[in-house]
Amino acid sequence: MYETPKEPLHNGKQVLVHNISSAIHLMSRYTWWESRCLVKAIAGMKMLERRRIESTLYLGTGRDEKGKMVAHAWLRSGTSYISGQEEMHRYAVVGVFGKKIS
Repeated sequence: MYETPKEPLHNGKQVLVHNISSAIHLMSRYTWWESRCLVKAIAGMKMLERRRIESTLYLGTGRDEKGKMVAHAWLRSGTSYISGQEEMHRYAVVGVFGKKIS
């Protein structure tokens, strides 16, 4: 339940984060498996980890239009959201998994 700092990234890391976000969204259209929010968030976290950039994966739950319980995952690094930001406002956070780079 560790959350990485919400501070702007420096030293060109912001460009890397943007490129990783773009790659994840592009890749998700071409995989033969379902690449939805959790898959995108985990892939992004691993890609950021390899580049020694901290990130936080959030898990949230909410209810859809019919009252059915639904879940969502999104990923943040610094002040930027890599995946899942489009719908995160509809969910209550139930889990926070920060990847601290030492």
